[in-house]
Amino acid sequence: MAGTRLERYGTIFSRVLGLIRSGVIAETDKPLWFDVYQRFPPKREPIYRSVDQGHVPPTIEPPKILYAEDVIRAKYYKTYSDHDLIDFTSKEAPLTTCQRFIHEYDEVKRNKILNEDEDGGVDDEKKLETVVRKRLNEKGFKVFTKEEIRQQIMERKGKRIAAEKQNTEQQSINVAALFESAVQSKKTENDLYSVPDMEVEPSSSDSSSSSSDDESPTTKDKK
Repeated sequence: MAGTRLERYGTIFSRVLGLIRSGVIAETDKPLWFDVYQRFPPKREPIYRSVDQGHVPPTIEPPKILYAEDVIRAKYYKTYSDHDLIDFTSKEAPLTTCQRFIHEYDEVKRNKILNEDEDGGVDDEKKLETVVRKRLNEKGFKVFTKEEIRQQIMERKGKRIAAEKQNTEQQSINVAALFESAVQSKKTENDLYSVPDMEVEPSSSDSSSSSSDDESPTTKDKK
């Protein structure tokens, strides 16, 4: 019989062995690890042990694995800005700026490369980082601190605000000039089509009739 397949009873080896003996799994279909397990069995059978049965697993603290480059990497991400763009479709894994920084850091520290303006070695961490940044900048890999990136962002923002303000003022000036031009054009048009007030001279017939009308009744009577 294959027995129970519950993981709490027996081991994975005993359960697969029962399946093979019962014919559920053919000899040719047995797992690859079966022969290895049978040839090199573990020192302790991987069976389920319940705490209720008095088994208390030992408390094992995992060892803290910390490499030297982890300290450099932590300093890099704390001080500098990571602006790399990674192409996941590329088959080749390019080196990031952080990895290049670590390689340069190790090389400078291992070879004790001197700075041009320093007389001694590069034991000081600040001096060492300065040398590493200079070497990376010479190779075309720009390394900026977070403070430098923040200042660049503030400068670009200030320039954009100043440009927008200047553009708004220019638009206001253009609108005012356009309005003044429209008013002047309307005034010129009114002056062109307006008729000036001219004095009309009376004709001879009008003057004779007006003179006859102006004669007094006494004069008419005398005639």
